[in-house]
Amino acid sequence: MSFTNLSPLLLGGGLAVLAGALFLLQRLRVRYQPRRVVTTLFWKEAVEEARARILVRRFRHLFAYLLVLLIAGLLWLGVGDPQWSQADESDHIILIDGSAGMAWGQRFEDVIANVKARAASLPRDRRRVLLCQSRVRPLLLPGEHEKVLERRLEGVLPESCPATVEGTLRELVRTRSDGRALSVIIAGDAPIDNDMFDMLGGNVSVRRLSNEPLDRAGNRGITALGVTPAESGAWDRVDVLVETRGGDAGVSLTLNGSPLDTTGARSTQVAGHRRLFVPDVPARGGALKASLAGNDPLPVDDVARIVLPDRPRIRVALSASLRATLGPVLEADSGVVITDGEADVAIRTAGEPSGGNVPALEWVTPDSIPQTILLTHERDLLSRNVLLQSFDRLGLEDVDTAELARQTGRVISLGAAPGDRRGIAVWNTLLGEDYNFVQARSFPLFVASSVRWLAGTEEFPAFVAAHEVVRAASGPAGEPWRDESGAPLRPPRAGTYTDASGRPLAASLLDPWTTSGGVVSEVSGDVADPMAEGGIDPLTLLGLLALLLLMIEWVIYRTGRMP
Repeated sequence: MSFTNLSPLLLGGGLAVLAGALFLLQRLRVRYQPRRVVTTLFWKEAVEEARARILVRRFRHLFAYLLVLLIAGLLWLGVGDPQWSQADESDHIILIDGSAGMAWGQRFEDVIANVKARAASLPRDRRRVLLCQSRVRPLLLPGEHEKVLERRLEGVLPESCPATVEGTLRELVRTRSDGRALSVIIAGDAPIDNDMFDMLGGNVSVRRLSNEPLDRAGNRGITALGVTPAESGAWDRVDVLVETRGGDAGVSLTLNGSPLDTTGARSTQVAGHRRLFVPDVPARGGALKASLAGNDPLPVDDVARIVLPDRPRIRVALSASLRATLGPVLEADSGVVITDGEADVAIRTAGEPSGGNVPALEWVTPDSIPQTILLTHERDLLSRNVLLQSFDRLGLEDVDTAELARQTGRVISLGAAPGDRRGIAVWNTLLGEDYNFVQARSFPLFVASSVRWLAGTEEFPAFVAAHEVVRAASGPAGEPWRDESGAPLRPPRAGTYTDASGRPLAASLLDPWTTSGGVVSEVSGDVADPMAEGGIDPLTLLGLLALLLLMIEWVIYRTGRMP
């Protein structure tokens, strides 16, 4: 047995002080003094007033002294908070699954009750309890009393995020610095991939806290909600895809709180889940909400939201000298409208006033710029990432630069320079009939991409799901959205967020495991009953023994066998 609150020296010293103090108290005796009274009517009161405690020379009643000393010693040992000594010297970590899947009925409350019982049976100096939600939260650290765990668990509820236990486990194993054995207990239904066990060393064991199996067959939920550029080609429209699992649940869609017109929507059944495709939804930056009708045991996955992109048509001021060449290309672009008034972008020959002081695509003489195509940008285009993204968005990879170089007899090169606003300068000789640039299939794409880049239009996310990196629906492959700090945006839970430009993003749960579950990985085996392993708590045992001895002392005193 070890003691948490007292060192061996303090424990022994306290017992010695108790023994000495009780020894002195045992030597206090009542000495009666003679007093004359006029009547026996007040005899009792007179006896009480005549009592006095004095020290005597002889120690008596050894049995009573030993009994009181034993009771006091047990109470002092309880102050030391004793713990059973165990042969197991492993570190113990309990990982509580606090994800959305644990919001099923009383599932989370039952798991918490088991965690409290299990934590009380583990060695206090070698145990930790971590709550795995959108972030890992420590609930109990080594050396802390289990009462601290109860207080920290007050008001804790499952969070609207996928299970994060496996990621936490991987990080724990990866960052271990000592060779001590590690025992991990998973409290909850979080899945663990089989390849996880390949990275576990021989001194790491993973077990799951015993819970009744959970059948999610009666649950329905939304597992996907995404948008893509409209198949119809309309710039100011997007297509919406909603995927549901768990029965033939009806999906209702609202846009800014009003029912969405789903004319032309298509529904298909694929491998146990249903997909609803809604074409040509207005892209005006509205809030789209998908919800399932009725009730089921897990309502957290019955609603999903996404903020649609805002894609108004781009107003282009086209100079008269270029209307014959570029007019048909711009008129065929559904995202562009040619205007003689206020414009977002200008396309002109260098020196022309068309469009005024707005971002412009200018056709210049070859001697005026060193490169064939020169970008100017208000941001730092010397940054490799920004430069590559800008060129990628212009669709320049589809331009046959080798053929142009052969035709012009000059090297075709790309360049960038800082400026007050965005701009693209291109050799005007490429517009001539001697070159195959205007007639090439890539030319309309180059013009359309240039207009959108100059207007500063941003790509929009295909979907925004909790714990998933937000990525564009089109454009540069794999390019993630950025948050306000510049890091890849990964919403920790369902909710509303903003990206680096301040644009709102609505994240949803969209987790197939939470909705339909699956086979929970078989780990090393279920954790046994804590009372069967650790036995009764030492502090409780000492309290019961002290109470029993007090009752014995009372009985002996009442029978006159001890003063």
